Amino acid sequence: MIFTKESIHAIIPALISDEALIEGIIKLNAAYRAGDPWVTDAEYDHQWLAELEARYPGHPLLTHVEPEPEHLFSDDLVRHKERMLSTDKAYDIDKLRRYCSTCQKASDKLGLGPVLFMVQPKLDGLAGYDYGNILASRGTDGYEGQNITKAFARGLQRIGKPAQGPGEIVLVQSYFKSTIEPMGFDSPRNFMVGFCGADEASDHHRMVAEAGLAHFVPYTELPTVSVHADDLISNIDALFAQATEPCPYLTDGIVISAVHQDLRRAMGATDHHHRWQISFKKNKDAVKTVCTAVRAQTGRTGVITPVVLIEPTKLPGAIVRKASGHNMAKLMEDGIGEGAVIRIVRSGEVIPTIVGVEEPSPTPFHIHHCPSCGTELVQDGRSMMCPADTDCPAQVAGSIQHFFKTIGTAKGFGKEICKILGKTGKSIPEILGMDTADFVTTGISPGIAENLAESVQIALTTPIDEWRLLTAFGISEVGPASAQKILTGTGLNLRELVDKVSAEQIAAISGFGDITAPLIEDGIRTLRDTIIAVLDMGFPLRHPTAAKAEGQMSGLHVVFTGTFSRPREDLEQMAREAGATVQSSVSKATNRLYVGDKPGASKVNKAASLGITMLTESELNF
Repeated sequence: MIFTKESIHAIIPALISDEALIEGIIKLNAAYRAGDPWVTDAEYDHQWLAELEARYPGHPLLTHVEPEPEHLFSDDLVRHKERMLSTDKAYDIDKLRRYCSTCQKASDKLGLGPVLFMVQPKLDGLAGYDYGNILASRGTDGYEGQNITKAFARGLQRIGKPAQGPGEIVLVQSYFKSTIEPMGFDSPRNFMVGFCGADEASDHHRMVAEAGLAHFVPYTELPTVSVHADDLISNIDALFAQATEPCPYLTDGIVISAVHQDLRRAMGATDHHHRWQISFKKNKDAVKTVCTAVRAQTGRTGVITPVVLIEPTKLPGAIVRKASGHNMAKLMEDGIGEGAVIRIVRSGEVIPTIVGVEEPSPTPFHIHHCPSCGTELVQDGRSMMCPADTDCPAQVAGSIQHFFKTIGTAKGFGKEICKILGKTGKSIPEILGMDTADFVTTGISPGIAENLAESVQIALTTPIDEWRLLTAFGISEVGPASAQKILTGTGLNLRELVDKVSAEQIAAISGFGDITAPLIEDGIRTLRDTIIAVLDMGFPLRHPTAAKAEGQMSGLHVVFTGTFSRPREDLEQMAREAGATVQSSVSKATNRLYVGDKPGASKVNKAASLGITMLTESELNF
């Protein structure tokens, strides 16, 4: 599938393959980061990311900081002193209420009393970090940004003192509307991306610099309103206006943060955002339509997700026939079902999100039993859950698909194959022990069965990082970065971890808090037998402590480009564990460029021009 700025408006995410959906999201994010967005923020959030979340709730594109394109600003990289994360988003009051409740529970556990929140405008700018002598962008993963210090020499003005840390690079909105927009620029943020990234300043860059209206605004300099939870919820519209209307820059919502530092430390962060902070945005331009039916589906974790079918509704570029129903509790409370008149977000031509109910259904949809296994559902907060766990085919299928997708060394375990295996009730260890005949008995054709059996044997003999295997079990709150931190922070290998790890050990690791640590310990304990059984299958694991001790690549700065026999992120992790610094782009500091199939021409050409050693995968020294 070809993705371009023109063709994107003819694509409906709900109707394309997993691979195309992921590719589309990556391209949309890259276009936005480069200052040339192809779709609106609402389209990206409500349609593309919502569709990915429905298919793969734990996908890295949802749970990790969205990447910044390489070479967007410079080849010089800056390692951040503290990781720059994204911000969680709420478009409805229910999610905001749940956020407040989560903060209050954490505060009660610490004995801190009612939570005090601060509300600030959310600037629609380019995120940066001011170190005083260096200004850096957020970067590909929030750990390492690109050097954009030249923006200060070009005329970017600081608001407040130097070295105040994270903030936004913005342009005064009134000046943009009166002077810059008529020149053909569609948004101040996109203009500032060019201002910071252009090799040479253009006439319009110099004009903005002379006006002194291009600013770096530290978050510490933004106006703040303090409020407790009850007042926050009841007065959200007034607070929204109070924070955004006086702001001289373009805003796309407000940012709400718990104030108490002890509470922030206890709540910690995910690989994507701080749990103590959320942004609140308002939906615009909704249209009315009628619900024709509701379908419910069970996800990997047991959460029941509703899909609302609607009368064909024309939106710009497409006819849409279904909408996201949020969670089951809200859907039933709002009386959504056949005949309900609902409002959906006008977010382009793709599957929209319900933002209101004009007329409840005469027969509201209700569900009390799992659509996959028939087990009576239980309510968990705002979600309906199937408690059957391994007795639920949909949950088993989701877990199987997550496992094989995460380890990355076994091919062929797509959604339909995993549905077949899920109906058998077989566990991950049992599937790893299956041969061709075993797969055939499940109803899989002989040819595919033979490929799956071969794929399993490849997985069992291919070295894999311990953190990747730990991530594959789908333990709540344990993504790739968290898994690495747990293993290195505790000093335990995976086999030791299942019996010896404690919530106290996890909470002591940077990035975790008293809220998530017990959940992680409980998740590991619950899956103890499964993890041990998988380890007993003989996976050749790479232990980070052993690799670090050897330090064969100590002091080297390396870059990988192209396709290799193993996932590139695995090779990069192995290089780090062997002592190397892995860079995202080639620079004068680079010592080696490892080249796979179909390498990036810019990296190869730059390495050649700088005389940097280029090696193949077979020459890796681990």
